[in-house]
Amino acid sequence: KVPFNIAVLDVTYASSTSNTVTSFSPRVVRITFDYTTGIYNGDVSIPGNSCFTDVRVYTQTANGIPQCVIELTLAESAYYGAYADYSGNTLELKFYNPVSSLEGARIVIDSGHGSYINSSGKEDPGALGVNGTQEAYQNYLKATALKEELESRGAEVYLLPSYHTQDLYSLYARVDAAIDWEPMVYVSVHHNSSATSTTARGIEVYYNNPWSVDLAKNVCNSIFSAYQQMEYGSGAVNRGHKFSEYAVTRVKQFSAILIEYGFITTPQENSILTNTNNIQRFAEATADGLEEYFAAAD
Repeated sequence: KVPFNIAVLDVTYASSTSNTVTSFSPRVVRITFDYTTGIYNGDVSIPGNSCFTDVRVYTQTANGIPQCVIELTLAESAYYGAYADYSGNTLELKFYNPVSSLEGARIVIDSGHGSYINSSGKEDPGALGVNGTQEAYQNYLKATALKEELESRGAEVYLLPSYHTQDLYSLYARVDAAIDWEPMVYVSVHHNSSATSTTARGIEVYYNNPWSVDLAKNVCNSIFSAYQQMEYGSGAVNRGHKFSEYAVTRVKQFSAILIEYGFITTPQENSILTNTNNIQRFAEATADGLEEYFAAAD
């Protein structure tokens, strides 16, 4: 049992000091084990239905630390993350084979906020908007509609029981519950707010790990396109996909995004976001973005 790191090549960043990903083209998964001087380098068998086609095993020294490296060549340009677990002294790494549509995809949805704070019985409402709009309730409506839409397209979906519960108040508890279920994708549903402006508008989607950047971009653009077609939606703003350090996005086991559907503190935007006729349209647009992400595997 030694420290190890999993990296995916190739990733391009906006600059040498930036975490903003400008492109991600997964072709090789590199697993590096520190403080290791030797590794078995015999025949390695790769099943025909594997997400990998080839393997390279070698040793090196980096910054004075002996390392062993396993490089796995991906069969397709798709990578969703990796699960690691020890059974005794045996390390098991698990990778999902790519899917080309929502059929067969495993997706966790987190309805942001909404749980009770410890045992006090006080609910976490999230942001409060105009006309008494409560973010947590709007999150739940959109998360529920998204679950139904994704399932209608063949996805396997787990909506975390994070609304009106004491069990999943902590963000880390929500992430742990998702990891236990082993999804390919995690979607956290939120609405934005501003304490200083009643005219702020826009959709934005956050990501952290490189294999989530295209998911964030596709979902953001899809929601924006749908938004423009809604009544009073001509003033919609695409605030883009952005790097974040949110607890629910910085996991490495799966692709993860946090969606801000718009500002409930802006009267015009709030009326669009809370219009019950639009809930299904938001769900369809979000599902379209997810579908495009999975379809990109080649």
